[in-house]
Amino acid sequence: MAASLGKGDRDLDMNVITHFIQFLLKMWGNQLNNRSPAEKMGVRGKLACATYTQTQVYLKPLLRKLKTKSLPEDISDSLTEITRLVTHIYKWL
Repeated sequence: MAASLGKGDRDLDMNVITHFIQFLLKMWGNQLNNRSPAEKMGVRGKLACATYTQTQVYLKPLLRKLKTKSLPEDISDSLTEITRLVTHIYKWL
């Protein structure tokens, strides 16, 4: 899907960006869940969990606008470029 980013289809771009953000959040959540109980209960573990939860709350309005295809064009273009570059770099890892 990422290969077709930035080719002029804004709806497809917004779908790819939505899936990409959700994928990143899922990977982050899985990483947090796979920690040992001692890590989870420590100060750093609780801070990491709070950061994750806060990030989810902050991204909710963006994801809502992406799903309803009502994101302003300038923001959409910037997110498309960021997603395209990050997914391109991710392929090389």
